[in-house]
Amino acid sequence: MNDSMTDKPSNEPARVWAVVPAAGQGKRIGGPKALLPFGASTMVQTVVATLRDGGVDGIVVVANPDIAEAVTTLLGDAAGLAINHRPDSEMIESIQTGLAELAEAAVPRAGDGCLVLPVDQPTVAAAAVRCGVDAFRASPERIVIASRHGRRGHPIIFPWSLADEVRGYPPSMGLNQLPRTHAERVLPVECADGVVFDVDTPEDYDRARS
Repeated sequence: MNDSMTDKPSNEPARVWAVVPAAGQGKRIGGPKALLPFGASTMVQTVVATLRDGGVDGIVVVANPDIAEAVTTLLGDAAGLAINHRPDSEMIESIQTGLAELAEAAVPRAGDGCLVLPVDQPTVAAAAVRCGVDAFRASPERIVIASRHGRRGHPIIFPWSLADEVRGYPPSMGLNQLPRTHAERVLPVECADGVVFDVDTPEDYDRARS
């Protein structure tokens, strides 16, 4: 695993590990979203750079087997890679794959956090990630969710102590179940527009690049 996964002394503030679900085939948009051009690079490179600039301690990108080699070439040592062998599965299964990789490679502490930012949200700014990371480190027992005008989006950061609960979700249950189950622990953080904008269609893609 790359240097971004290196363990740190236990007396440091809570660490935040990021999972980037990027295993979808992008059927509605004509190809894997991770590899779509975005700015001067690609969507997956943009999201990973945003997370690094936002202060996370390590990143795992979850890709499907068909794009794994391309993603590895694009990212180098900027992030770790996990493979979801079922690209048609629900996003929660990619998140679970990423959590399993983190558990083995990063060995998070119970007080650490897991941040989830899907690859189809390349308009999220590093400032939004930093805002969420800072909020979580100040209150590591909370579930921090980026929001805009009361609407919740991404990234979401939850305590690693809840990771096993998420890993036990059935495919029919999304990550949004977590803040529903633990509503008293939710901490919304107001951010810019990008946190509630997903690139799902060609029209979304054009809008995101404009």
